[in-house]
Amino acid sequence: MSTIPTQPTIPRRRRRRWLVVPASLLLLVAGAVVVLFVRGTWADSSPRNPSSVEEGPVAQLYQPPGEHKRIRSAVLLPYPREIVWKVVTDYEHYSELLPYLANVEAKRNVNGSWHMAGLAKSALQGYWDFTIDIYEDVSHEQWVARWDQPNDGGEVLVNKGSWTVTSMGNDRTLLALELEAEVHHYPTFFLRNYFLHRLKQVLLAVDHHLREQPTPSP
Repeated sequence: MSTIPTQPTIPRRRRRRWLVVPASLLLLVAGAVVVLFVRGTWADSSPRNPSSVEEGPVAQLYQPPGEHKRIRSAVLLPYPREIVWKVVTDYEHYSELLPYLANVEAKRNVNGSWHMAGLAKSALQGYWDFTIDIYEDVSHEQWVARWDQPNDGGEVLVNKGSWTVTSMGNDRTLLALELEAEVHHYPTFFLRNYFLHRLKQVLLAVDHHLREQPTPSP
């Protein structure tokens, strides 16, 4: 009497190993998404500034009382305020100063503000068009250059920000860059995580530009 051959059974331990690997990967991905979500939604109510020049730029998600959330990055620079202000308001040379911008054109409006247009490198690939008007205010202790991009139905929904330049004495200047941005097809929390890194790189580029100048003058 013949017997029907049976298929070898896979040990339970081996089956469990194959289940553990994809489950672990899913948990890692889910954990990373949670971290990014929290990092891109949980805002500080007070601004954070570096305590020394050597500390370099610091970045945070910041929400002043009664206002919208924005990314804020700040750096302490070993230069007088006039020199720093001259660099960050040199709009016509932004393509040279900031590596993520391209084809920047700037011209002064009749009312004294600046009109600037160009391309900004996107979070993943390609570029976003931008067109902004920049308004400068040097009448107070803090010198501010503020901009806002109108929503014209393009890819960029919100593009509001500012440079704030504050003298800290002893030829030191606190430079703060703030940005509130929303773009089609990108979750806002993802963009905020991206700009937490980018704004620090912008301030490093300003610092590098200043250090490369042989004898910077106001």
